[in-house]
Amino acid sequence: MLSYLRFIANPKDAAAFERIINRPGRGIGKKALSNIKESFQSDWLQALRDTKLSAKQRLATEAFTNTVQGYCDSVEEKPYTVMMGLVEDIGYFAYLEKEYGEDSEDRIENVSELSNVLQALEEEGKPFSEFMEDNLLASEQDKIVKEDSVKILTLHAAKGLEWPVVFLPALEEGLFPSAKSLMSPSATEEERRLFYVGTTRAKERLYLSSAELRMKFGLTSFMVKSRYLHEIKHHL
Repeated sequence: MLSYLRFIANPKDAAAFERIINRPGRGIGKKALSNIKESFQSDWLQALRDTKLSAKQRLATEAFTNTVQGYCDSVEEKPYTVMMGLVEDIGYFAYLEKEYGEDSEDRIENVSELSNVLQALEEEGKPFSEFMEDNLLASEQDKIVKEDSVKILTLHAAKGLEWPVVFLPALEEGLFPSAKSLMSPSATEEERRLFYVGTTRAKERLYLSSAELRMKFGLTSFMVKSRYLHEIKHHL
């Protein structure tokens, strides 16, 4: 979704174009993409128009071009509004569910987090270009290796590892256990086991936290503490 916003803001962005032209799929194979690259002169939207494509590809790329152009004038000032419109226009969540199956839930949650950031940006009146500059800077800082730092990882990756201090945030119904696992006792039990794995990674100190309020796609909801918190013995 960030690549979509980047491309709408700058149709000359080659990396963003290659990342989004087939997400969701538009039937643009390697040969077609190679032909599009050969046609490139000023921007990628013009390259799409100038390239000889099949009737099916032409129909798909025209819809893509129209979608991008429809948001060009508003992405800088209203990135949240544009992103939510895009999600609807291109059927992004349906694409994620079809492409990634059960793993799509985490990806949709990531989009939700991005929407929260962009909504705050829009409400503060900050331009999207400023957000992208900060985002690029943060990416560069991530490459700096620091020994004395907080490690962030999934519970699946935590198996077999131990640390003096461990933080387990977002312990809320619908998140942990996840909304999907609540429909299956075996899935809820599997996440209970993961919770145990997470808590027992701490050798000295363990921090467990939950949010009373959480924003998802611009809507603030009251959250309920995870059942796993209530199952911990009081003397612990």
